[in-house]
Amino acid sequence: MCIVEDGRGEIITACSAPPVPGMDIRTHTPRLLRYRKNILSLLLASHSRECTTCRKSGKCRLQDMTSRFGVREVRFDKSNRAYKDEYKIDVSSPAIVRDPNKCIQCGDCVRMCSETQNVGAIDFALRGYELKVCPAYARHARNRARA
Repeated sequence: MCIVEDGRGEIITACSAPPVPGMDIRTHTPRLLRYRKNILSLLLASHSRECTTCRKSGKCRLQDMTSRFGVREVRFDKSNRAYKDEYKIDVSSPAIVRDPNKCIQCGDCVRMCSETQNVGAIDFALRGYELKVCPAYARHARNRARA
């Protein structure tokens, strides 16, 4: 969602592109709004869909964004992430409570753990559809699916 358009019309991610003197950046072009709607649609495709019973309903950033961008329906079928909706809420730590079924792989928790808390206890594991956030040496999703 952090995409912007530079002066040459290239789409870049503002969260990872270092600022350069004289940089010409546009943040609200019609093209960017279309792209952001598509990104939201893709996020919804791999997101748990129990929003009405979720404890964050009404206080959810994803709900806020879909409302703001006018995304009223899920355009894509659920992604083929076979392990989605199979995990219980992780309450193994008194400091972190995570629902892996609702993870959108934004990396905010990984960055906060590493850069703000200076702990680095969690990171991304696996690739593609199997990508997930977990502590080091944790059993991966594919191992749980086979168990």
